Amino acid sequence: MTKINNYFDYLHFTECDILGFKWEQKKEPRFNADAFSYHEVSNLLIRVKNLGILQGHPLNPPSHESSIIFWPKRCTCIFKEVQTSILQMHRYCEDPPGSQQFVPNPNQTPLEIEDVFSVDEPMNEFGIEGLYYDPVAWVDWDIKSRFFALEIDPKDERWVLTGLEYSKLHAEAKKVEVG
Repeated sequence: MTKINNYFDYLHFTECDILGFKWEQKKEPRFNADAFSYHEVSNLLIRVKNLGILQGHPLNPPSHESSIIFWPKRCTCIFKEVQTSILQMHRYCEDPPGSQQFVPNPNQTPLEIEDVFSVDEPMNEFGIEGLYYDPVAWVDWDIKSRFFALEIDPKDERWVLTGLEYSKLHAEAKKVEVG
């Protein structure tokens, strides 16, 4: 796996698919002048695909012809030492039933899940939005964490879709090689 630290501001989440997430709890040593102790930290791993990558990010070099490329393969957004996580899910329903056409569910209020952890260090604020599939919902996610990294599978590094190709994704868009 290849891990790219930082560069969050060069990622575009609006059209991405959020495939799932998991919390990772770890104990880390804490040192101060008087004592040695352990404290728990929570890392959040969010799996996505069709992530937009803007120029300036190492995966979208300036020589590439498109200002945005879309990563059609799965990758993982890693938020380390999370202080707060506020997840809002706006559920969709199939209308008419059996049509595979989804619209916002008028009878449901958005689900909001807030997780707060005790982390003393300065935090960075991150925002993610995208489509979640199980259940079908639009996701708005605000995260405060100490670090961010994007993890990709090295065998997928060379294949991306340009913005135009992404818009034709369901019309058999061809893959282009970054190089």
